[in-house]
Amino acid sequence: MTFICGEYNSQKETFHYINAGHSSPICIRKDGKIELRSETQRVLGVLHTEYKHLTIPIYSGDKLILFTDGVTETFNDNEEIFGDENFLNLLKNNHHLDPQDLSDLVLKTIQEFRGKKDPSDDISFICIEVNKNYDSNQ
Repeated sequence: MTFICGEYNSQKETFHYINAGHSSPICIRKDGKIELRSETQRVLGVLHTEYKHLTIPIYSGDKLILFTDGVTETFNDNEEIFGDENFLNLLKNNHHLDPQDLSDLVLKTIQEFRGKKDPSDDISFICIEVNKNYDSNQ
């Protein structure tokens, strides 16, 4: 079983997390640059593992993407895989969208790619944008 758990610290502008075999987070910087994280650790339940805490600096205007491998490992009727390259291109070409619109587009694109084929895995996609100007009293 894979697992990812994290916490955003607005004071330190960091996302601290533990990744146990899950798809690594992606950071889309305010300028549209995509940063891939490659740190992963053993899945849960395989040997005794001390999981190390990982950190990503996240600044105002940056987006943090968390997703399951069902996003990139979606197959269509021709047994073609959606893949990392299509996913990263989709993020790169649409980095300017707000989190809800980007999430909707990713899920719509996956569904269109898949066509009539049933999903073979769960598909989860979370996009979080840091907004330093957010007023929690609104």
